[in-house]
Amino acid sequence: EAAFRSLPDITIGADTSEADSDLQAHRARMETLAGKRIGVDIDTGEARTEVAYLEDQLRRLGAAHPNP
Repeated sequence: EAAFRSLPDITIGADTSEADSDLQAHRARMETLAGKRIGVDIDTGEARTEVAYLEDQLRRLGAAHPNP
């Protein structure tokens, strides 16, 4: 949840970069995951898989679009 909260809010529009669009999509997935309760809404394996996926995607996004 801390990682989700640290991401900036992004307004998607016609001039939105692909990186910003991807970041917003990942932010939405993290928000959805943060609202789930492990063992009730999602099992441990699914939660770990989703977290691993998001970590990988955010690393790739950061490597492809580093801040100057």
